Amino acid sequence: MIIKDLHILILIGIIIVVAGGAVWGTIKFAIPNLKEGLGKINKRQIGLEHKVEKAVSQVDFQKEITRLDDQLVAHQGVCQSMLIGRIDEVRHDLKGMDRLRERARLETVSRGDFEDYKDAIKKDVNLLAKKMDAGQTLLTRLDERVLMLLKKNGFSAAQLKT
Repeated sequence: MIIKDLHILILIGIIIVVAGGAVWGTIKFAIPNLKEGLGKINKRQIGLEHKVEKAVSQVDFQKEITRLDDQLVAHQGVCQSMLIGRIDEVRHDLKGMDRLRERARLETVSRGDFEDYKDAIKKDVNLLAKKMDAGQTLLTRLDERVLMLLKKNGFSAAQLKT
């Protein structure tokens, strides 16, 4: 038990010595420097106070407030006119879009009409394909007849290729 008490007394002594050192250092070094620093700040404050102009009079203050109020009203008027102009532009654009939408609606073709048109085009294409096939057949026959005619007149196949 005595060893524990001895440790506690040593720790208390260390705490007292550290606290005393801190107080002594504060008194010896920090307070004189603080006094000197505060003296410099006080001198600057006094110098600035001499440089500062006197307070603004009530009349000058009211004039400045009136001027700022007038500028505010003018600024609000400009902002409102810009906003109204932009609203008019948007309204005009919307009307134009409505006209285009209505015209597009009028120009649209119903699904049934489109299907009828598509079927008619398919029929025309099939008819043209048949005519082209028939024309090709005719050309093939014509080529065969021309070849037979040329052979009868004495031309050979080698002479015909060149």
